[in-house]
Amino acid sequence: MKQIWYSLRAYLSECDISLFLAGLAAAGYGLVLVYSATRSYDSNKYFLVQLIGILLGILLYLLMTMVDIEQISRLWKWIFAENLLFISSTLFFGVGMDSTGNNSWLRVTLGGFQIGIQPGEVGKILFIITLAKHIHHLGEDISRFRNLLLLCLHFLLTAGVLFISSQDMGMTLSYLFIFAIMLLAGGLKLRWFAGAIPALGALLFAAWKLDIIPDYMKNRFLAVLDPSYDITGVGWQAYCSKIAVVGGGLFGQGYMKGAQTQSGSLPAKHTDFIFSVACEELGFFGALLILALLTFIIYKCFAVTWRLGGRSYLGSLSAGVGAVLLFQTLVNCGMCLGIVPVIGLTLPFFSYGGTSVMTMFLALGLVASARRFGAQPVGLSKFRYDYRYQ
Repeated sequence: MKQIWYSLRAYLSECDISLFLAGLAAAGYGLVLVYSATRSYDSNKYFLVQLIGILLGILLYLLMTMVDIEQISRLWKWIFAENLLFISSTLFFGVGMDSTGNNSWLRVTLGGFQIGIQPGEVGKILFIITLAKHIHHLGEDISRFRNLLLLCLHFLLTAGVLFISSQDMGMTLSYLFIFAIMLLAGGLKLRWFAGAIPALGALLFAAWKLDIIPDYMKNRFLAVLDPSYDITGVGWQAYCSKIAVVGGGLFGQGYMKGAQTQSGSLPAKHTDFIFSVACEELGFFGALLILALLTFIIYKCFAVTWRLGGRSYLGSLSAGVGAVLLFQTLVNCGMCLGIVPVIGLTLPFFSYGGTSVMTMFLALGLVASARRFGAQPVGLSKFRYDYRYQ
């Protein structure tokens, strides 16, 4: 028994149990919010799907902590190709345009029960796995023009296939943010970012002026700049969300008593605007708890990068996971507050979605695996250092 106890203690300490508990607390809190947001539908389907997603996600987390992901990374080129095929499947079989504005879902009906999966969500993890290996392979030569060009090609192929297949702008932007953060953690010289940011801005301005950007996307940005713009159309979601957020005050209107939430006035209340539900029913302190949990999880991810180095494979992997969580948290909360265009990104661990919550636990499992199997760094200097195995 002592042997088992010591083995269990060693496993828990190596995997950082606080990371798992924070993810579990966030998912449990999200489950409570999803139940409140969907109780008016007279069905427990959403609650049960979310619960099953959490349980399967926990299994995926445990599985990942037992696997040295660096061994799997040797197949990164095959994983890259398979990821392109997977996310391109929505081009032929994708659904959801009528309800979400994109074709990012694959759905199948089994025994009268509809099962859906979002290839772009799973594809983010596969993208992180392959990009981390690419960055590690380049090492100190990451800032050379030829190598940076190959990294950009890696990103553009993945994100391009994703956007062409699904028309999901929000998901595509999340890939861009992951790419930028992983390059920054990997030690790409800042002069490249200094040149890329104005160049990207110029491209967006030209695309806007030349009407390359579709009108529906333009309208979403205009709704942020002018809150009164098309209030009954494209600005309706943000308008209702802000009413819910402000109406909650400090302590909220009470669990399952939110006026906007329970009346059905708040659109996408169990998915994109679950943060607004928390603000309305549980108030400022309920929202603050959400932000505290997600901030802690994000910190834990980047702490592994800090410890192992952004050029190491496992350190880069952890930076990618942290980037996913950071981007989706900032954008989703910004959507709910009306300061970011509504682009359909969910709040990690909290929004309804079996694929989403399972993917988040899988991502945490990768970070836990990195912490457990990662080599001890020598000469640590933030994200950059010359590292070697002891």
